[in-house]
Amino acid sequence: MGERPSHPELLDWLASDFVEHGWRLKRLHKLIMTSTAYRQSSRQSGSTKSIPRSSRREEAHFSSKQSNQSLLTSAATNSEAGVPGDQRDPENRLYWRKPVQRLDAEVIRDSILATSGALNKAMFGPPVPVRPDVQGQIVVGIDKTEGDNKMPIDVALKGEEFRRSIYIQVRRSRPLAMLHAFDAPVMEVNCERRQPSTVPTQSLMLMNSQFILDQAARFATRLKAEAGEDRARQVARAWQLAFSRAPTEQESADALDFLSRQVDELRTASEKPEVEKKDETSKKQEKPKPVAKPTPEMQALTDLCQALLSANEFLYVD
Repeated sequence: MGERPSHPELLDWLASDFVEHGWRLKRLHKLIMTSTAYRQSSRQSGSTKSIPRSSRREEAHFSSKQSNQSLLTSAATNSEAGVPGDQRDPENRLYWRKPVQRLDAEVIRDSILATSGALNKAMFGPPVPVRPDVQGQIVVGIDKTEGDNKMPIDVALKGEEFRRSIYIQVRRSRPLAMLHAFDAPVMEVNCERRQPSTVPTQSLMLMNSQFILDQAARFATRLKAEAGEDRARQVARAWQLAFSRAPTEQESADALDFLSRQVDELRTASEKPEVEKKDETSKKQEKPKPVAKPTPEMQALTDLCQALLSANEFLYVD
């Protein structure tokens, strides 16, 4: 059963060191977590080596002895001869970089709510119910229908719909679409571990989900309230909220250029006259109440916010 470990010498040394220092788990955890191998980044530079989280001036290895640094020297061996590490060791068994790790489904939803400013941090209480929407997807809401066709209707939850994902009702027959797309544990079978995946439905969820569209609009509203009308300040604040860092000069320039072009495109589209249908059946039907459209500036900012909430930097841990 199983397979041989990739670094047996390191495991032997760690076990011996653990016994020699009084079986102290706290010391062992500190030793591992302050090592260079543990503190690597999943990013790769233009070369074949991974970029460490901190500068390499700190030589915090598992051991000060050269014979016990197999885990750390594997990175150099793995990238020798100019061959990228992802080709020589695609499964990262030699730990030459940190494995790419995506946020869990619940964390993604909570992070989106926190970034948009809508997260309800209330503790305890009954679970938040779920229901199918018009398209048949399971969303947060009270299950209530009306009419002969049993169309679902929206019932105000007064902010309860924005509570953390841990308070969302879990039903085997109704998995929340947002969480299900990002590999939340299924209830039909025993789930001993999460199996993250990368599938097209995740991108489609981030592009078309009403939840994402609503939160992107809230995010844009928050930026306008906190940064005013200055686009440069809006971009800087957006990066700070979404990525917890300031944008680079190139990122800032690209974002400002996108906002400018998007505003022009939206203005041009809004100036085009709408072609009214002359169908007799459409005349007899009552016209739906017009929905207030956002200004081109606000819509462009919302589009930028949606792109940030869908970015890999937002979804993955470095």
